Amino acid sequence: MKKPSILFYNFGARLGGAEIVLLKFLQHPSDTMEFKVLLNEYGRFYDKLVENNISVEVIETKADQFYSIKREDSLGLKNFQLIPALIRLFREVIRYFKQNQFDLIVSNTYKSHIILGLASKWYGFNAMWRFHDIIQRDYSHNQFSRANIALMKFLAPSMKKIVPVSQAVTDSFINFGFDPSQFIVVHNGIDVLPQQSKSIRSNSNSIRIGWIGQFAAWKGIEAYIHLCIEIIHAKDTIGREFEFIIAGSALFGNDDYAEHIKSMVTGEYEKYFKFLGHISDIDSFYNNIDVYFHTSIAPDPFPTTILEAGSRGLLVFASQLGGSGEIIDDQVTGYLIDMTDIQGTLVKVVDVLNNFSDEHMKGHLLQKRIGADLNTETYCSRFETEILNTLPT
Repeated sequence: MKKPSILFYNFGARLGGAEIVLLKFLQHPSDTMEFKVLLNEYGRFYDKLVENNISVEVIETKADQFYSIKREDSLGLKNFQLIPALIRLFREVIRYFKQNQFDLIVSNTYKSHIILGLASKWYGFNAMWRFHDIIQRDYSHNQFSRANIALMKFLAPSMKKIVPVSQAVTDSFINFGFDPSQFIVVHNGIDVLPQQSKSIRSNSNSIRIGWIGQFAAWKGIEAYIHLCIEIIHAKDTIGREFEFIIAGSALFGNDDYAEHIKSMVTGEYEKYFKFLGHISDIDSFYNNIDVYFHTSIAPDPFPTTILEAGSRGLLVFASQLGGSGEIIDDQVTGYLIDMTDIQGTLVKVVDVLNNFSDEHMKGHLLQKRIGADLNTETYCSRFETEILNTLPT
């Protein structure tokens, strides 16, 4: 009996968080279905798919010209100028869908959600959205425009199912009036790894505190540095030495912001900080810190970095916004913090650093929680089940 064919449609080929978790799923062997990936450009994600022997095709549509269209944008002149190119792109994608007749098409990124939504609305393709984003208008960063929210509300009924990465994502849709019955949460997962260095050193007099991510305003890198400086000011009340390790860089073309971040650390503060820049080996980062900080100042749907740090047994402080609370049980397996309240967060941090020989065990409890409920096997199994349940009978 022929296996059902599933197409994953990902607009771009940049290797971001949504692409990484999709790749993890596609690397997991399936006895029940066949997978294929469609992209609109070549890039690092394409290379990774080929490297892992995953079937992939590219419809070259000069995808980079559409990166200027942002989900926070209203309909403006610059977007109207792209309409002819958008029509050509849409026609090429529709032609591919029709020619191949997949049993289910699953879009994985916002632009692919819109294209698939229109295709399903007009041509009746069996379709699913795998949603990685929180839709919100309360925070200045990572917003969705009213026009984009209205467009998604128009297209959502044509989806057989919407599968968000967290309950926080689901709640954000429901708050805007989407039909709750369409949503089912499937959390991403990660493999639990043993700590391979001596970085969890409860008896050491020095603690390394880490941050990793893209230098983007909504990631809270500025708030993190402000917090670090407050910790330095409070050093006389802390019975240990400490160091702040920052890994990551700004998006291409945003070098001024990266320089601004580094300029926040001058004079007497410099000796406490180490900037690693962009790193490809995340193990080298996590294996050389004791505490990890996630500091988003806008809701983060389901932070991969918390899973990465927690899977290695690190003590985690995480922004309370978004899906962090679905990973961390506050004060049990880590700490949820309000990055708009630097002084309140400082009190927690100082107390933890002064009691680190006991507090670091919360990282081990988080590691067990991830190993039991948020592992790769569970993620792949649940996602595959939802795909199978969406296939036509």
